Amino acid sequence: MTTPSFIEKSYQLCLGRTRAKQTMSKISIEDIFALVVAATITIICVEHGWFDIVCMTLRHGEKYQLDEFAGAGLVFLLAALVMFVRREWQLRTFLGQSAVREQAAHNAARRDYLTGLPNRLALMERLQSSQETKVAFLLVDLDRFKTVNDSYGHAAGDTVLKTVSERLLKVCADTGGFVGRLGGDEFGFIIPLWSDEIIASITDRIIGSLSQPIQLVMGDVEIGASVGRATSTNAKADPDSLLQRADAAMYRNKIRGR
Repeated sequence: MTTPSFIEKSYQLCLGRTRAKQTMSKISIEDIFALVVAATITIICVEHGWFDIVCMTLRHGEKYQLDEFAGAGLVFLLAALVMFVRREWQLRTFLGQSAVREQAAHNAARRDYLTGLPNRLALMERLQSSQETKVAFLLVDLDRFKTVNDSYGHAAGDTVLKTVSERLLKVCADTGGFVGRLGGDEFGFIIPLWSDEIIASITDRIIGSLSQPIQLVMGDVEIGASVGRATSTNAKADPDSLLQRADAAMYRNKIRGR
């Protein structure tokens, strides 16, 4: 699966600019009201000669005939300035809110709704953006999970998945790396700068942790896990191949009954 991060980001940027332009081009009811008020004030000032009064006051009683068109233009200029400031403030507020919404949507698209772990897309993007030259990927598949679902229902299965996620996060915090849920009862574990000893140690910790009983309302259940590993010195070039090799290794281990 090719990660559509570049396409998605480009689309969001174009969408944000389009919305901004639409916001700037639209004349709201408040803008029309401001123009009507400005025109009304201008007409009243011209009809009553208030421009002349203001000008005479400023010039200490000296008679001065102010051009009425210039006065009208001044009022409209002030009204336009107010409208510009208001529109600029609206635009900045809109763009700020759009950025927050887009970031929230971006994060939600990369988060598993049930466990809160990063999802498949986030795992693939993490591999593509990896700066390490050596990356290992562990594919963790739960054993006997279907039995729990069939025997106790999907609510119990969800509890198992959440517990598994918490345990994997604990292993991740203790050993480093990046863990996420690929989907169903499969999880992915990325190990940067791996060695055979590190991979074996983390694999044993994962299997040992997930082999511990999980407490449910109806009693404790035991599941276990099968883990497949794949390594690469250039994971960002082809993360799909890394995932496929880890998946094949996991099935071989599952058949062996690890």
